[in-house]
Amino acid sequence: MSINNLIIIVTVIISYFAMSDREKKNKLIHHPYSIKHNKEYYRLLSNGFIHGDWYHLAFNMITLYFFGGQTEALFKVVFGSVFGSTAFIIFYLSAIIFSCIPSQQKHHDNPGYGALGASGAVSAVLLISIVLNPTDLLLIMGVIPIPAWIFGIGYIWYSNRATRTQSQSNIGHDAHLYGSIYGCLVLAIIYPKAYPVMVEQIIAWLPF
Repeated sequence: MSINNLIIIVTVIISYFAMSDREKKNKLIHHPYSIKHNKEYYRLLSNGFIHGDWYHLAFNMITLYFFGGQTEALFKVVFGSVFGSTAFIIFYLSAIIFSCIPSQQKHHDNPGYGALGASGAVSAVLLISIVLNPTDLLLIMGVIPIPAWIFGIGYIWYSNRATRTQSQSNIGHDAHLYGSIYGCLVLAIIYPKAYPVMVEQIIAWLPF
C-alpha cells in the first residue's frame, strides 16, 4: 500500500470518530487561542486529520487520492524508494503545520476562531502535481475541463482572495493559500528543474 493511500485511510478513520464526537473534535481542532495560552501545540498537526462534515472530508481525500500518488512518486525519485516514503510523510505533516501558521498568528488572541481539515497539505500536494503535469486537463466540478496550470493560477488567486474576505468558520481558507505556497517552495528545493520543464511544456502546449 502506498503512503498516500495510508494517509487517506488514517484521515478517514480519525475524521469519522471526530465527526461523531464533538468533544473529540474540539480537542483536535486548530484553535490558536488554546495553542498560545494553553500550550496545546499538537493542535497544529491534529487539525489536519479531522473534517467538518463528510463532504469536506470526501473533497479533500478524493483530491489527495488522484494527485498524491504523483507527488509521492516524485519523492521516491528524488530520495530513493525507501527514504522517499519517509520524506513524503514528513512533507505532508509539515505542510499541515506550515499552512496553519498564518491563522495562528492572526487569531492567537481570538477564542472564537477555529479551523480544521487537510486542505493545507492537500493543496501542497496538488500544486506539486500541477507543476509536474501543467498541461493535464482537470475537470472542474467533474464537468468543465481546464489545463492544470490555468487551474493552479486560478486556485492560488481565489485562495488569496478568500483569505481577505473569509468569515470565521471551521474551514481554514488560509490553509489553501499557504499550503499551495509551501508545496511550490518544497518542490523548488528538492526538484528545481521542475519549473523550467513546466514552462517548456506550457509553451509547447500554447496554440501560437
